Amino acid sequence: MAAEHVIGAVAGAASLVGAVTGAISGALGTAAKIKEIAEKTKNIELQEVVIELRSKLLDAKQEGLTLREENERLNAEVSRLSALPEVQFRSGLYYKKVGNEGPFCPGCYDAKAKLVHLTDISIMEFGAKWQCPSCQQPYC
Repeated sequence: MAAEHVIGAVAGAASLVGAVTGAISGALGTAAKIKEIAEKTKNIELQEVVIELRSKLLDAKQEGLTLREENERLNAEVSRLSALPEVQFRSGLYYKKVGNEGPFCPGCYDAKAKLVHLTDISIMEFGAKWQCPSCQQPYC
C-alpha cells in the first residue's frame, strides 16, 4: 500500500535527521576544543577559521532542527491521511467502500482530504440533488 511506503520513508527520514543533528552537535564540541587549542597557541588565523567552522556548523544544526520540525508535521499529515477510510468514486461522487456510506463531496475530498456528507436537496427545485454544506457546491 502506498501509505505504508510513505510512513516508512517519513520514519527513515526522522531517524536520519536525528543522526545528522547528533553528528553536528559532536562536531561543534570538537570545534570548541580546537578553538581552545588555537587560543593557547595564539594563532589568529586558525582561531578565525575555527570561528567560521563553528558558525557553519551552527547553521547546519539549525537547518537540521528545521527539517525535524517539517518531518514531524509531515508525519502528522501522513497519520491523518492514512486514517481516512477507503472510498470509491461513482457517478461523480465519493462513497465509502465498506458499508457504501455516502455520498461525500468530491471537491472537499480532493482538495482537503475531508469526507463531507452531501445534503439531499432534491425536494427543493434547484436542479441539483445534493449540496455540500462545507463548500456549498451543488451536485446532480
